[in-house]
Amino acid sequence: MTFPKEVEESYLVCNGLHRCGLSYFGYFNSLKEVVTRWDFYRGVDEEKGGFDWPRSFDADPHPAIKKVYWNRLRIPLTDNQDGNGVFLDLDPTKKGTVGQIIFLRRLEGPLTKLADGLKSWLEQFLKDLKAGKYVCDAEAESLIPEDQW
Repeated sequence: MTFPKEVEESYLVCNGLHRCGLSYFGYFNSLKEVVTRWDFYRGVDEEKGGFDWPRSFDADPHPAIKKVYWNRLRIPLTDNQDGNGVFLDLDPTKKGTVGQIIFLRRLEGPLTKLADGLKSWLEQFLKDLKAGKYVCDAEAESLIPEDQW
């Protein structure tokens, strides 16, 4: 499997954030953690014959995201310790972009496309931080988007 160049370059500079949070998205996984999380998803997929999603009452994902909970071409970039995380999606729909960044909510699935790539997602996150679009949740020791507060 080949990662987009911007993802490779990012990991050459910084191999995860070592349990330092990136708001409610969780912390950036090191490459070792990426493999551990990916193996977890693969194990559940193999043991149970797939994830129990989508269900008839679930919402539809963004048109760029395939309506499957997980597949082997979704790479877990972050982990918030609650089953939610940001994934590198190397298997989008025809309306998507290989290397797009998606957010998977444990109970809802991957419904949200965050950006076309890692660089654009991080740039948008920085703009939103500067614009004051995040609220500090001292109890959770995290930044929460004001629309999620």
